[in-house]
Amino acid sequence: IQDLKLVVTCKVPIKNNNPTESELQQLAQLRTKVESSLQTVGLRPRTMTAVNYIRIMSTILNWGPDASWRHDSVDWEMDKPICEQIFDYGTDVEVSKNG
Repeated sequence: IQDLKLVVTCKVPIKNNNPTESELQQLAQLRTKVESSLQTVGLRPRTMTAVNYIRIMSTILNWGPDASWRHDSVDWEMDKPICEQIFDYGTDVEVSKNG
């Protein structure tokens, strides 16, 4: 049995810290188009919640024996950006000019 997952994300620029109604409408249209395209090629897209996203990214990026996802359920702290909730304290990321 294969359990493959395809995660599609979009980073959409907005003018301020919070999106306007117009920006939310444009995002909803983009989401509909992407979901429709994925369905057309035979996939079954599901919208991820913040908790789902944090969980999936944590399991991909944090592989230490004490990784938080191995011991605790994942919580979403709404007062913090999601990007600050993915990496465990002991996870290092190295970037070089060669990739």
